[in-house]
Amino acid sequence: MLIRMRLLSEYCRWRFDRKLQSLLSEIVGSKESDLVFDTTALFDVLSVNLGVLIWVLDMLVKEYVSVGLFDAAIDALFPLKRRGFVPRIMSCNFLMNR
Repeated sequence: MLIRMRLLSEYCRWRFDRKLQSLLSEIVGSKESDLVFDTTALFDVLSVNLGVLIWVLDMLVKEYVSVGLFDAAIDALFPLKRRGFVPRIMSCNFLMNR
């Protein structure tokens, strides 16, 4: 999982949209126990750049919703709220429209 976190961080740094989306899709869609995704760890890694953090959160919510994990999508929003950040309206709308 550490390698995937590093890849996420690098993809974010270089704004590799498609690679990031593909990696998030792989992580979210995986049934393997070693790919359990810890959103808190992701936020710790990306908290340096708020813009990137919100951008990744949007992608993460869309991936969770696309595989039918609505509870996980909602749970991904809560750590951000606890840290004083508000998710983008697009993430909320995407979640509500599904």
